[in-house]
Order: sequence, then structure tokens, then C-alpha cells
Amino acid sequence: VNCSSTIVQLLLKLFPNSIDVLDTPERGHFPGPQPALLPDTEVTAVIDMMLTADEVGLMELGANQAILVRDEEAKRRLPIDLRSGLVLTISESKGLEFDDVCLFD
Repeated sequence: VNCSSTIVQLLLKLFPNSIDVLDTPERGHFPGPQPALLPDTEVTAVIDMMLTADEVGLMELGANQAILVRDEEAKRRLPIDLRSGLVLTISESKGLEFDDVCLFD
């Protein structure tokens, strides 16, 4: 939640009319896993991480996992191996929750 709260604060600062403002900041009741940031990572490495069955990856993309992209154009550019999962734009994902999220640019 701290990561998502920071993202929301950035959205409010950079794009003030893009999302609704909450009266109080959102806070989680339980700490969750830290996000993994993969800047400048090869697409094949991302695919391997997401589809590998170990403590970091997943056996397959399921209902609790989502890939979020900027817009419809980014959806079309998404590597074919990642299209088998749930792929949503940021706007389409509003109000939804997932265990695992990959923000793909």
C-alpha cells in the first residue's frame, strides 16, 4: 500500500485531474511484499520471471495477476507471451485489486 500510495501522490501532483482525491491517505493493515523494480530489463527476462514457478515467479498468469499498460497502443505492443494473461490499461484497472501486478511500458 505504501508503494501504491506513493504512486497515487505522484499522479495527484503530476496529473491533478486524472483521479479522485481521497480525504485521508490509504493505509494497509498488514505489510506486503516489497515491489520488484526491473528497469531496462529484457522482455524475455520479465516473461521468464512471471511464468517460472518459484518463490518470485508464477506458474501461469491467473485471475489474481494482471499486467497493466499505459493505453491501448501499449496493449498492442505487448509481447505475445504476456497477452495470455489479464492485460488492462491503467484506467480499466481502476478499483480492481490483484495479488501480482506487472506495470509494462
